[in-house]
Amino acid sequence: STLYTNLAHTLLEQERVDEALLLYEKALGIDKKLLGEEHPFVAANYTNVAEIIALSGQYAKAEELLLNALEIYAKTPTENLFEVIDAMMMLGKLQSEQTRYSEAQTTFTDIKARMTKLLGERHPQLSQIYQLIANTYRIQGEFLDAEKNYNQALLLQEQILDQGNNIYANLIED
Repeated sequence: STLYTNLAHTLLEQERVDEALLLYEKALGIDKKLLGEEHPFVAANYTNVAEIIALSGQYAKAEELLLNALEIYAKTPTENLFEVIDAMMMLGKLQSEQTRYSEAQTTFTDIKARMTKLLGERHPQLSQIYQLIANTYRIQGEFLDAEKNYNQALLLQEQILDQGNNIYANLIED
């Protein structure tokens, strides 16, 4: 299934979404058959399919697939921490897209806690999460909380720029 997934990634990068979806679904079917329904590779395939389905506006189906992935990952929590964060990130963005901002805030806050535990409080990748949390607060008119989170994101960005590390500096423009 790895070859199907890699080819699907390549097609998706070329915006050949329908073709990529077929290959992701094929990889999902193969992994379910060979590895069983509860394998982390199946969860990864659910996340891949959810990403494409969400692009077409099928949010409920995409969310169902992400929840399936997270349920599988929950059974092997120490092995797939970054995959869990990726699936949760996609779920939070889906929730925001559907104007379910309170749910998105909860999801993003959970991600922030997991990332902080994994990477530490000052890791540059946390800047994006602070921005997403701030966006949900801002949209709901909770400006003080939005400002607090935007400021935290800026602190992390300034730390990156002060260190001359441009790897994550583009986050400041997002």
